Amino acid sequence: MDTNTKNIPGAGNVLIEWTAPTHTTHKRTWRWYAIAGTFVALLLLFSAWTQSWSFALVIVLLSGVLLLMQRRGPAEKTISIYEHGFKIDKQFTPWNQCTGFWMLQGPNYIEIHIERAQKHNKHVQILTGSTDYRDIYEVLSHLLPFFESRQETLLDNFARTLKI
Repeated sequence: MDTNTKNIPGAGNVLIEWTAPTHTTHKRTWRWYAIAGTFVALLLLFSAWTQSWSFALVIVLLSGVLLLMQRRGPAEKTISIYEHGFKIDKQFTPWNQCTGFWMLQGPNYIEIHIERAQKHNKHVQILTGSTDYRDIYEVLSHLLPFFESRQETLLDNFARTLKI
């Protein structure tokens, strides 16, 4: 299957395509860094007090990974919506392997979630970017059911609230 071109055999015509980050960029204030630094310091003190050196190593590694991920920022991806499926990350998924889609409205963004029937790769999320969400909705609503009552999971909500 040729995934480097816009035409994928059996996929049909490209109905809409856009490039956007997969999630929003969190703006962290000095207060966030102060609270996070204090929390990490307390965890390190606890690990020293209990002589749990492996726990201290995990805390240091997780903090480093979080800082590296923050510097890099969210990855931008291109999603192409075809008549018979969608392509993201050079992976084509036919509509018969999808259950529906929903949108998450944030303060300055709208996130599109396309749910797959597969258990290991449950859903795809991407921001609308500069593409009007109404155009995306118009195209997707003819191809998949729209889930009005879907919300982000508790874990996703917690991560977004903590800005991690």
